[in-house]
Amino acid sequence: MSIVLWDNAGVAKQYPKHWSPGAYGDTVTLASDPGSAPTGITEGCKFTLGQAGVPPAVQKPGFLDFPMWFPVGVLVSVTSYIYSSLQPSTMGEGPRLQILDPDATGGLYGQTPLAQTTMQSVNDAATTWVTVPVSYTEPTRSRMLILRVRATNSAGNLWFAHKVLTHGAGLGSPDGWVQ
Repeated sequence: MSIVLWDNAGVAKQYPKHWSPGAYGDTVTLASDPGSAPTGITEGCKFTLGQAGVPPAVQKPGFLDFPMWFPVGVLVSVTSYIYSSLQPSTMGEGPRLQILDPDATGGLYGQTPLAQTTMQSVNDAATTWVTVPVSYTEPTRSRMLILRVRATNSAGNLWFAHKVLTHGAGLGSPDGWVQ
């Protein structure tokens, strides 16, 4: 379970203030926190991971879910820009971008993702922006699925921003930034 506030204190932001079992986060201006930003992106979300003293085997993940519309038969590609204060392969669970089915057996927490890309499979570097793509084509019907950013560790920070690209005409969801 996570708690998400999209319009915190009457100020609309691109990314929400949020809390999940293994992290909390908020919108930040990337040029000042972490000190750089991918080209064309000014605002992102910062996770503060933290379960100090908890053994890795029982640490809970930090995550943030974005509901997204997936039209049937259309490839939807999401590019996430992720910056980690730690080398991903040294974390309890390195940063990853997932597409999940909210109706799947096991719910959002016990299922195998429909699609997933881990940060370390792209670039296992710390303190640099890494482009992490994930794509999925919904085969049966147009519906809402979940885009999840997730990581687990006892400490550290994670910054991210998304761009969604849809391929095809007559889509029920516009191209653009996840908001």
